Amino acid sequence: DTVRRVKAGAFTGDFRWWAVDGHYFLAAFVPGQPGASTLRVSESDDYFAVDRSRVETLRPGDERGTTLTFYIGPKILADLKATGLGLEKSVNFGTFAPLARLIHTTLLTFHKATKNFGWSIILLTFIIQAFVLPLTISSFRHGQKMKAVQPQMKRLQELYKNDARRLNVEMMELYKRHGLRFMGLEGCLPVFIQMPVFFALYNALRSTYELRHAPWIGWIKDLSLHDPFYVLPVLMGAGMFFQQKMSMASMDPSQRQIMYIMPVMFTFFFLKMPSGLVLYWLTSSLLGILVQVILTKRHAGERMAHLGHAAHGRVN
Repeated sequence: DTVRRVKAGAFTGDFRWWAVDGHYFLAAFVPGQPGASTLRVSESDDYFAVDRSRVETLRPGDERGTTLTFYIGPKILADLKATGLGLEKSVNFGTFAPLARLIHTTLLTFHKATKNFGWSIILLTFIIQAFVLPLTISSFRHGQKMKAVQPQMKRLQELYKNDARRLNVEMMELYKRHGLRFMGLEGCLPVFIQMPVFFALYNALRSTYELRHAPWIGWIKDLSLHDPFYVLPVLMGAGMFFQQKMSMASMDPSQRQIMYIMPVMFTFFFLKMPSGLVLYWLTSSLLGILVQVILTKRHAGERMAHLGHAAHGRVN
């Protein structure tokens, strides 16, 4: 039930099937009779070769034949499953395989309605952002608390500017009293929590035949390849920068500088990534900015209402 991926060597066992994997294509062979056999895999400059041998005892006049069933074609997951031989395991979904398979199935389902895998990825992003919305709201509230205690933090920094140990103790106590978490990573949690989705989508884009040569719009002719003009990575980096700027407004300046490095790192990291993956991250950043704007306006309205009630109470 397990699949071994090898490049060269000799292997002996009762194999259910063996194949030469061409990433998007598969040449698989299924023995007609069970039994142990030896497979010898050799590699040349341009191709792999597989030789199969098995030991047979024949008496004078005996005849023995063997049959092989084979599948040669694209690694379309539905077609591979239809064989009932477990050939679908030849599709390498990577570390987060169960999640990658779920994403692949979801994209195929959306594609039936959108007829375009680019829009299917955007629709998938909306759904994922809906799942992480409670965490985004929690991060926003945490940021507002941090902003509220900034004056107290500055006073502590002035009082204990020559005593770093005492300053750390007092700041930890301040965070504890207000129910705050240290390290300034609260605003990044919605990003970090999506990393498994990121890697799963990456493997789905680079490993599945259905997403090969899948176009989106304009210059994006293949979502499994990088953006040839690097437009999406630059837009994604800009979106991440503005998102970080909005969520890190309450942080210490030194911490903000560190967090602003992330968009630059991600931009260079995504330059050669599949454009479908960059599209997902860009859409995620834009939705994050939209949520931040809505929450900020809502918080400002609640604050004004609270001040109005307080002023009315003093007049009475």
